[in-house]
Amino acid sequence: DGLSDGTVTLEAQQEPSFTTSEASTTFQVDSGIDTAAINSPTAASPVTKQSGDSVDVTYSAQDAAFNSATVTIDGGPDGVVGSAAVNQGSSKTQSLQLSGSITDGAYDVNLTVTDTNGNSKTVTQSDAVTIDDVVTSISVTNGPVEPTSEINVSGSASGPDDVSFNITDPDGDHATLTKAITNTAFSV
Repeated sequence: DGLSDGTVTLEAQQEPSFTTSEASTTFQVDSGIDTAAINSPTAASPVTKQSGDSVDVTYSAQDAAFNSATVTIDGGPDGVVGSAAVNQGSSKTQSLQLSGSITDGAYDVNLTVTDTNGNSKTVTQSDAVTIDDVVTSISVTNGPVEPTSEINVSGSASGPDDVSFNITDPDGDHATLTKAITNTAFSV
């Protein structure tokens, strides 16, 4: 095993001799970064955003000799799409502004922590941010023909998404129904 992190004292003695000679010195042992972790978003709990949105990244970055830390969102087809210098701390949150025009796809969240002794550690949450700028277009192929308490609508959409149907009757009463469209055809 190596030395533990912290202040180490080294003592030297000269023996045997007519006189005893001693010397000592202290130095610091720093074997690496104490804490570097991304708490959210994660691969297990990703977020979906659009170009230009902001992403809140919760992280922990701590070290006795802390120098700097950076959070980036990258790894997708467009490289780095958001980056910010962050402060040391536990469960801190940094909001990153995404670039204005990003290719749809999955992106990684990275945290790099460095200390004043030259140690560095990078942790990654792969595919933690999904960019989805595809605008779903919708067409309704049939709708209600006569007034009833039940309305049936069917049609198609250009891609999977949540679609909201807003219905207003002649009296101004409103109703909204949201349906997750998992393929291109739907019926509600």
